[in-house]
Amino acid sequence: MNIRKILSFFILLIVLLMPLAPQLVSAAALVPCGGTGQARCELADIFQLILNIYNFLILVIATPLAGLMIVIGGVLILLSGINANWFNTGKKILMWSFISLLLIFGSWLIINVLLTAIGYTGAWHTF
Repeated sequence: MNIRKILSFFILLIVLLMPLAPQLVSAAALVPCGGTGQARCELADIFQLILNIYNFLILVIATPLAGLMIVIGGVLILLSGINANWFNTGKKILMWSFISLLLIFGSWLIINVLLTAIGYTGAWHTF
């Protein structure tokens, strides 16, 4: 690849990910304790931190990114009359986007089923 194509790709990527910037700034609230005016961190706060990181990655990063990739794959399929290779590329993007969504929401389902199977009755997804 020449440098012009790589630079164009990164500029396009930055422009497409710009709407996520406010969400990424909200990642500062991941740590539930230890800040100014907050209680000291304890061992139980580690689990809240893990849950906050999981929710941030799934709800704020992965789901919108998968939705964006579905849109890009659909646009490539629609524009495949211009370039015949775009149809196969769009089809692959759609396929992997749907697989990623299945994994994203399937992970929550697997954790929920396993905890229910061992007898945990609390709401693990909210502390």
